[in-house]
Amino acid sequence: MLNTTFSADHSGLDAALDIIRIEVDPASNEATISNLLEPANTMTDSILDPSDTGTLPVSDPAALRSGVTDIQAIAAAFGKIQAEFSFHCNDNDGEGGGNGACGINTSFFDDDFINNGTGNAPIVSGTTEIIAGTSGAVKATVYLGTPVGAAPGYVQVWDEAGSFFQGDYKAFGTGLGEINPALFAAGDSVRYKVYTEALDISNPAAPQIAAGATPVATYSDPPLLFAPSTTPKYPSLTATAQTAMAAFTLGNNLTLDWTFASGTRNEALLVIVSDGNANRMETWVDTLLTTPTTATIALTALSVTAATNAGLDPNATSYTLLVRIYAADALTGQAHSRDYTVQIPGPAAP
Repeated sequence: MLNTTFSADHSGLDAALDIIRIEVDPASNEATISNLLEPANTMTDSILDPSDTGTLPVSDPAALRSGVTDIQAIAAAFGKIQAEFSFHCNDNDGEGGGNGACGINTSFFDDDFINNGTGNAPIVSGTTEIIAGTSGAVKATVYLGTPVGAAPGYVQVWDEAGSFFQGDYKAFGTGLGEINPALFAAGDSVRYKVYTEALDISNPAAPQIAAGATPVATYSDPPLLFAPSTTPKYPSLTATAQTAMAAFTLGNNLTLDWTFASGTRNEALLVIVSDGNANRMETWVDTLLTTPTTATIALTALSVTAATNAGLDPNATSYTLLVRIYAADALTGQAHSRDYTVQIPGPAAP
């Protein structure tokens, strides 16, 4: 334990450390080691005797393995929750187009109106505020609302310049509809407020929360650990993967591989199939705690049946296939992604 290198990623030796507690009695120079998943199981060890041995009892190995898996799942879930507000650079047209752009990702999803404390009303608007770590002042506010026709509870960023809702993204910049990256500093926090009243966009360039609205909930992220970078570090699909995308048809596996920019690591893989009516099906592959740079999306997730079940047009002659590779800065965790898009045959293709 003193001399072996390991990763703090809830696997291997780190997974073992997650499920044990070590308490040392300085009077007796004995350590008591406890199994946190089976608290009755303990062992003692003299810290002065390098030759003694012992084994920490395990009553139910299957439950132990299940507990470790649960801890890993919880860690991954918290990682995703924290990523709901993230600094993000994205190149949305592959390697042959523009240079992409950097900004922030933020949005709200209310998937269960019964337990949100509103009496079964959906969350339909909100704010994301950047709070100065030193003074507590509000540096900037991002306004969010629900577009007409969107699923109830999917609260999206409002673009003051374009006068439309734009998913979970607001670009860095100093113009209308953008957020200045120079506003952010380590130690700042992000505060969220959500409402059941619709966002007031009667003046598109100056949205505001409806008059008299009271937030259903207010909560904050931990302080920011770093300021955003506006220098992209995009990952890239290999030529083989791009060829596989171009030749893909529904009902087959899709195998992809990619490369990373220096100083970045795996984050996630997103595959979207959509029709011309904004209907889509998504497949996410969480690669956060892995090192391989290849993945295979099973045919069951990319079948005609899955597309129909997701509401895609069964009479479409073509669908759009989008693959997004997410990387993360290995030091700060900032997201960098690149999109690749091709047209594939739809169910009614000739």
